[in-house]
Amino acid sequence: TFMWVSGRHQVKVGGQLSRVRFLMDIDASQKGRWSFPTDVVFSLNNPASYPDQFNAAIGTATYSEARWNQSLFVQDTWQVRPDLTLNFGLRYDIDNTTLVGNDLIDARNARYVRDLGVAPPLSKVKRDANNFAPRAGFVWLPTANRLWTIRGSAGIFYDQNHFNYNDVYVNQTLLANTRVSFNANTATANPFWPDRNAMRAFLAANFPRFPTLTSLGTIPQLIVALAPDFRIPYTMQGTVGFSGQIGSRMSVQADYVHSRGEDAIIGRDINVVLVNGQYVGADPRYTGFNQVTNLGWTRYNGLQTRAEYRSAPGRIGVSYTLARATSNTLATGVAGTAATNPLDLSIDEGPTTEDRRHVVTVDGSYQLPWDFQVSGLWRYYSPLPYSVSSRFVVFARPEPRNSRRGDNEYNMDARVGKSFKLRGRMAAGVFWEVFNVFNSDNFQAYQGSLQSSAFGLPSRALPKRRQQFGFRFDF
Repeated sequence: TFMWVSGRHQVKVGGQLSRVRFLMDIDASQKGRWSFPTDVVFSLNNPASYPDQFNAAIGTATYSEARWNQSLFVQDTWQVRPDLTLNFGLRYDIDNTTLVGNDLIDARNARYVRDLGVAPPLSKVKRDANNFAPRAGFVWLPTANRLWTIRGSAGIFYDQNHFNYNDVYVNQTLLANTRVSFNANTATANPFWPDRNAMRAFLAANFPRFPTLTSLGTIPQLIVALAPDFRIPYTMQGTVGFSGQIGSRMSVQADYVHSRGEDAIIGRDINVVLVNGQYVGADPRYTGFNQVTNLGWTRYNGLQTRAEYRSAPGRIGVSYTLARATSNTLATGVAGTAATNPLDLSIDEGPTTEDRRHVVTVDGSYQLPWDFQVSGLWRYYSPLPYSVSSRFVVFARPEPRNSRRGDNEYNMDARVGKSFKLRGRMAAGVFWEVFNVFNSDNFQAYQGSLQSSAFGLPSRALPKRRQQFGFRFDF
């Protein structure tokens, strides 16, 4: 990074060159992953306990490839006037790790031709070379006493590829000898369709061993692939707000934050077609062709506010956030998920799993005689959403996504400390901290499966009351 200062300008120019290696050395052969529609104990004498889904990969995966990534940026901080500062920047990234696996495409297509008579449309990923990220911001002091600030910024920010999707692609498709997936509830993954019970009986007869597949004839394959135009997701973010002093002891601030995510990850089965009102596989040689695409989006809007009062012995502050987050993908960031209906992505539109509408925080500290300090933090979180699901509702949802909410969360933390002055610059202190002072029950991750006996109940809880004592020595 290089900096150049001239007059009212501070210019930074920099870049990064990195070599990132993808390394896989595992045995992909497995006895399989079995899924059951209910929590009834398995028994061959009870058809209600039979599994209805099975997934497995056969083969070994040893693969290594390194890629060079490059990035450049330039930024100028321009102090236009003593009360006004502008900031402009531009960043450019090339993430070549999305190309990992391209060298295996031709060999894998040749094997599909040998085993199935025709190759699926496995295509090499094209280089994503247009990741330009401009950004701009300002800070303005509108009053003569400079106690108030108005600020704003906006920009585009790209994610990074972390090999998540390359790993699945290489492991389960490009290097695996066979990748199978059976689902008794769908026509695309049930060789016995429309007889669901026959598929379940077949799986139950083999459980827990790897199923004998020769009786099915040609074994339909499951393919997971990156779309040829796979790109790095990005967000367009903007914020505007103010902060200032009221008198000598009170400060306030408020900011509006907007984030618009594009090219988010969605897995979409491109082998599914709708024929006479029924979802069927376009090519019976595949139980699924799950293509990782950039058809997802996310939206976030939030109002973040805070007020704080300070006096000689202590301070107290109150923060409040009002927010709303929506998307059409079941997860954010690098962990995108499969579409519920590959032909209608709008089914998955709704609040994100992180959508908290209200957050209130009260924090403070107070200096007591004899160098004792007391501080505390109280927080309130409005409920997180969760979705209702059913194993027997395919390519649809029993209820709109994340239409239900869990419970409110409350938490109080407290700290008491005592400091001791020693010789010179040496000092010591002891403290006692209590987390979740009131031992509140804060539940999370509610069970949304209609087939579960725990439907509507939480499956995880935050820790109960915890305490710790500590000692600190400064020198």
